[in-house]
Amino acid sequence: MRKVREEQMRVYQIVPIIVIALALPASAQQSDRSLRHQIESAVSSYAGNFNNQNASGIAGLYPKDGVRR
Repeated sequence: MRKVREEQMRVYQIVPIIVIALALPASAQQSDRSLRHQIESAVSSYAGNFNNQNASGIAGLYPKDGVRR
């Protein structure tokens, strides 16, 4: 009886770890998509302003104090 209980406890400890391990890549993938979209948007804006020789447009992509947060 005690051995069965120990095995049940082991399963109860392992299952949450497996669930968390499977959930993390999905959340990371979503944040990767968001980051990728932000980068592509910034690159597209820069390229468009560069091709149109719009220096003020390029300068507008940077923060006023020069520090990104």
